[in-house]
Amino acid sequence: MNQASKPIPSQRPGALEVPANHSGRSPELMRQTTQSKGLRGKSNLLKGALAACFWIGFLSLGNACQQLEGVAESVGLPVGNDPDLVEESPAEVDSPLELEAEIPAASKFKVETIGHWSGRAFPRVGQPAGSFLKEGAYTIHPISRSMAQLERRGTRLVVLLNGSEGESFLKISSLAFSSQGKHLIYLAETETHLCLVMDQQIVAKYVLSSNPRISSLGRSQDQNLVMFSEDEDQFAYLLHQDDFQGGTGQIILNGEPVGEPIRLGDPRSSGFSPQGKLFFVERTQNGVRYVVDGVPGPELVWAKDLRFSPSGHKFSYLGDPRTSSSRKLIYVNHELINGEEFWANDALEGTHLSSDLDHFAHVLANEDQSLTLYLNGQMVGELGGISYKAGKAKRPYLFRVGPGGVLVYQGPDGKIYANGKVHGAMKSVQEVFFSPDGSKFVYLCQSGAGSFAIDQDETVMGPLFPRGHVSFSSDSRHFLVLPYRRDADVYLDGKLLTAKGGNTTTFRFSEDGKRLYMESRLRSPQGLEAAASVASQVGLQMVQLPSQNDVQNAASLDGRWKATWERSGHGKDATFQVVVNGRKFRRKFIGSGAQAFRFDPDGVLRFICPGTENRVLRVSLRPE
Repeated sequence: MNQASKPIPSQRPGALEVPANHSGRSPELMRQTTQSKGLRGKSNLLKGALAACFWIGFLSLGNACQQLEGVAESVGLPVGNDPDLVEESPAEVDSPLELEAEIPAASKFKVETIGHWSGRAFPRVGQPAGSFLKEGAYTIHPISRSMAQLERRGTRLVVLLNGSEGESFLKISSLAFSSQGKHLIYLAETETHLCLVMDQQIVAKYVLSSNPRISSLGRSQDQNLVMFSEDEDQFAYLLHQDDFQGGTGQIILNGEPVGEPIRLGDPRSSGFSPQGKLFFVERTQNGVRYVVDGVPGPELVWAKDLRFSPSGHKFSYLGDPRTSSSRKLIYVNHELINGEEFWANDALEGTHLSSDLDHFAHVLANEDQSLTLYLNGQMVGELGGISYKAGKAKRPYLFRVGPGGVLVYQGPDGKIYANGKVHGAMKSVQEVFFSPDGSKFVYLCQSGAGSFAIDQDETVMGPLFPRGHVSFSSDSRHFLVLPYRRDADVYLDGKLLTAKGGNTTTFRFSEDGKRLYMESRLRSPQGLEAAASVASQVGLQMVQLPSQNDVQNAASLDGRWKATWERSGHGKDATFQVVVNGRKFRRKFIGSGAQAFRFDPDGVLRFICPGTENRVLRVSLRPE
């Protein structure tokens, strides 16, 4: 490396130190220039040669500066004046090249200004803006980390979405993000129209003279006026106007009306299926009916509990066409599957439908009060126990049918019968849990002094206090037995995962079923190693994630990266840095710290923090 391109430490890391003579000439060139003074005027050719040497040296120095600036930029270091950067001393980092060896070039900060804040407190992520908005109202979504705020422009109001200004209106209300933060919705008024605005674009407008009112069609998790599908690609709401008759409302789906105005039934029975099919309950002259994907069902006295199969091709709900009965009829794709011949004394408790909606089990009471169990209309055998309606201090019967038609029930002898296998006698079976494909099941039962979990291989887990819950991975390979008490035992595939006193908050499987996530506040190193060892024995990688209440630490879902929000100094002099896998990034931030400090599923660390001049910064960092 020649003298011109060698990095030299300076007061600003990443900049080259200029020699004291400021000429940019090398010492040899200076000597040549001194010796040539007596020859001035004798040789123009010699003057041109010396000038060429000077410019070659100067350009070499400039190229070296540009190369080093490129290195600094590649490792996430600012190359210009950045008010959010607090410089480190040369003693901590001698040169950008040394820093490059520690932090890969792909690890780069992306810092965006998404808004400004006023007042003493920094905006709180997740705070809703509310229905009645004034100048300065704001909301920041905790997942997308997008910010919307209201500002005044003369006599009108505007919404700024991540700093981008939308159209101005006389009034603005109901400012809210969708559940996943994919869309921003609000109502706005002009001199003549009520407008529904989505992502700064007007998607619908209604004349104010008709007194338009927009309300939620059903349960809205984000509590705004528009209901979104699970993927947030579709939206629906209910429109009321004075010219609609009898208090009816018009359902609007993706900006277009659906049929004629109707009288909506229970809003809790409205929503989108996982596949994006809109469903709702419509009030008729004599009752109600379900409408699914635009297709109405039979008219019933009551209807409720609509659910979809995992594939989304089937749906079921409960209802009854008669006013004088308390029966619970089951409809699949609007067709009745349990007719009159299925009914006896146990109309309310004597049915069960598998989660794939392909298999139906029911019970009939015989003249001698014995119970007979049927699966898909075929008799299986005698069922033990008594009716729930009998009210006696004896064991109530239990039967469950899972995906694929696997039937689990308790016989007259108190034993559990499942797919041709007989399990030991139990006092009382509380619930049966099936894997998504029906290949595995675990049932909870009461025996002796406690509650226990037993799987299809008769592995006993417990005792559980007071009861437990079973969760299967999406690929049906693994299951967790989780107690209701946090300090009780947890089992993974029949093996003890954590003993009492672990103080663990949450266990869950990854979507691909390959990792086991553990969110905990306090855990001993020995306990962590033991739990990770059990998980590895069954082919799972255990990833410890910080608690949702921990705003100083984050971990990627694949377990590769662990990040910490580290503080230095106190009071006004406090600064913050990001540390990933023990490596400290040089960029420093000011203010009160980070919010929504989490890794996204794609492995990018994202957070919100304050900047200078009351800026709200959205920061992302991909460590690679």
